[in-house]
Amino acid sequence: MTKKWEYVEADGVLNTGPGNYTLQGDGFYISYAADTSSNIFGSPDDGPETALVKGDNFLILRGDWRNEYEALINDCPLYGYEACVAFWKSKQTTHRSKWTNEPLESVAH
Repeated sequence: MTKKWEYVEADGVLNTGPGNYTLQGDGFYISYAADTSSNIFGSPDDGPETALVKGDNFLILRGDWRNEYEALINDCPLYGYEACVAFWKSKQTTHRSKWTNEPLESVAH
């Protein structure tokens, strides 16, 4: 079954602007925020961010990477998380958000 993005309303505390979109994987999810300027943490450029989230770990890329993550989750369900981490690693040199909270060397392979 093809997984779809779901809209999540802003909570009014951390995010006072528009909500974000999430796509569920197996034990992880992808979160997309189109505008981080109203988020209390803010993005360095207040633009869109796409985060790979597992537990309390956030691997965040600046920009809109929904299509790429969606393809990985839907086309590689058995290796979805590992495929998403590999994709994040391939982009993090130029697109890594300063809010990523997991050091690259400790990211599961």
